[in-house]
Amino acid sequence: MLKILKKLHDRNLVHGDVRLCNILFTEHDGLLLDFDLTRPEGSHYPVGYNRYDERHTDATGGYPMLKIHDRHAISYLMRCAGGSDNILRTDVSLDVIIKELS
Repeated sequence: MLKILKKLHDRNLVHGDVRLCNILFTEHDGLLLDFDLTRPEGSHYPVGYNRYDERHTDATGGYPMLKIHDRHAISYLMRCAGGSDNILRTDVSLDVIIKELS
């Protein structure tokens, strides 16, 4: 899941809807689903975009979509699952987190 998110971010794309309902868990991994909102960073969230606990406070209708919003959502979900301190930090690169989880 994080590798997919990293590939998106490396291409300057924001998933925009990282939530538990958009992750399919397998025995060894999580697969990120629902890419219909994926846009280039800086695009705006659609008006009426819903607020959920896992979303950054700026991830709302009419505001720019930022990669940090995806990271915030991942951090929120990992915090709920009891993840490590590095996973919770949005300033740590996805490469570091992927290596830590491998």
